Amino acid sequence: MIKRSIFYVFIITLISVGLYFSFQHFQPKIQKSNTSLTSINDNISYMNLTDFNEYLKNNAEKNINVIFYQEDDINSQFLFNNILPQIYENYEISSLDNVIFVSLEETDYKEKTAFSSTYGFSNVPALINLKYKDGNIIISSILCDTDNLLINYNSVEDWLQLNEIIPSPEE
Repeated sequence: MIKRSIFYVFIITLISVGLYFSFQHFQPKIQKSNTSLTSINDNISYMNLTDFNEYLKNNAEKNINVIFYQEDDINSQFLFNNILPQIYENYEISSLDNVIFVSLEETDYKEKTAFSSTYGFSNVPALINLKYKDGNIIISSILCDTDNLLINYNSVEDWLQLNEIIPSPEE
């Protein structure tokens, strides 16, 4: 009986260790983005959330295109390292004019219902066309990652065309 118990404990331990090391080996690696915003183009306007809120108040009633991202987020890295360079190449542009890049820290938006009700999203990256009017943020269009749908090249391209940042195929 004791031998059988020791054998089962040994097998369970062996399987647990194997699963742990398999998970460590195959786990997605989060790396710092290879592409920093300042290296893409010197004309890009990027800021943190506090600076953006001030900018928003000073540019009331003007449509503003914003890309909210988080430097260490793997989906934000995919946007900057894969989707945007492909859009730049396909449209022969060097930057997205009239787009503000806002860097968020995880404490800025995660688990804060006030943030998601104000800005309309709770996952990054988020591409938003908004305006500030009478102390309220009015969102015209939004594209963001959800638990069920990740943004991809086509959705980003459609959002950029909808907000007239890149030309539509008809033009």
